[in-house]
Amino acid sequence: MLERPGVVQADDLADGGTSIPLMAVEGVLAAEGYWQGPAQDDGDRSRVVAQLQVARGFLLAHRDHRLSFGGTRRLHLTESDWLNWLCEDPRFQVTLRFLVERLRIRTWAQVRDHMEQQRSSEFWWEMPSERQAARRALDALVTAATASRVPPGPDLPEPGTGTPPGS
Repeated sequence: MLERPGVVQADDLADGGTSIPLMAVEGVLAAEGYWQGPAQDDGDRSRVVAQLQVARGFLLAHRDHRLSFGGTRRLHLTESDWLNWLCEDPRFQVTLRFLVERLRIRTWAQVRDHMEQQRSSEFWWEMPSERQAARRALDALVTAATASRVPPGPDLPEPGTGTPPGS
């Protein structure tokens, strides 16, 4: 929807290109029709609208950064690149960085407890080799998060309280 009116331009990496055009965040935020979600409700509209709200929040929080538009396939240079991802929407994907930086999980036991309570598991939890990579990466992520004192994201519960920060 955003590509058609020229608000964003996709990269051409999937076709062997090298172009990663920058995205005009203000243009995306101003595309009112996009943020309304699908006009037809096929039973999935509320999920899509919720994801759009998360995406809009991300753009607002990062509007001063250099952002580009494209598929995630272009960002995975090695098999363990997923460890560097911070997905802000845990309904979409729970990443190790999300657990450490947003939920302030600090130990593997806490990771295990959290993941075992989830209704659906993530690939990195289900695949033994990926789980081992996550376990090895945990200490470095905790050290980095502790050093930078990353606050919980908006409307995310403080660890152990179930209430958003400042409530």
